Amino acid sequence: MINKAHASFSVKVNGKVFTIDYDDILFFETSPNVHKISLHCKNRQMEFLGKMKEVEKEVDGRFYRCHRSFLVNKDNIREIDFQNRVIYMVNEEQCLLSFRMMRGLKQLCRQSGSPQAENPAKQDPSLQFHKT
Repeated sequence: MINKAHASFSVKVNGKVFTIDYDDILFFETSPNVHKISLHCKNRQMEFLGKMKEVEKEVDGRFYRCHRSFLVNKDNIREIDFQNRVIYMVNEEQCLLSFRMMRGLKQLCRQSGSPQAENPAKQDPSLQFHKT
């Protein structure tokens, strides 16, 4: 569940409800456990029942579906390696970037004003992604 007034995500895990600020969320990942999603935060990780499509509909525009298995918080991306299709988060965790979703992420980088993203012909495969 989303609390839009406070920009936080509420999740029920083992009968307890946790409310996590969007700023603390790094990414959501499909779990190897059936019907579960792993929520990766800056200082913890938890698993809950749900579907990635439902989470994607609930969260706001700062989240980007970069892969079938990953929904990343763009504000917590440290670096994007387009050549190897890997996203590095601020805590060094990694997310996969699908070939299909790469174009949309490159456009977001251009919109963020990244100098490397302005000229795609000279673009470094490893691109810093920071909002200023």
